[in-house]
Amino acid sequence: MSRLPRRPYARFYALLSKEDRVAFFKKAFKLMGVSHSTFYYKAKHGNIYPSEAVKIKEVLIEYGCTKEELLSMGVME
Repeated sequence: MSRLPRRPYARFYALLSKEDRVAFFKKAFKLMGVSHSTFYYKAKHGNIYPSEAVKIKEVLIEYGCTKEELLSMGVME
């Protein structure tokens, strides 16, 4: 069994089902304004900037991101 990533965004993305990852990508990709490869790099390594997390906050919440995870990603409410 593989270890879960430490960083909150990478852990959140790793726990999504394959179908949810595809749907999440389709919604979040356009909002973040990054290339495909950059999106997947950020998802794997969890190095999302707080400004990017704010842009996709609603999508993160839609896919089950908790308030604690949002705060650890730098999204202040």
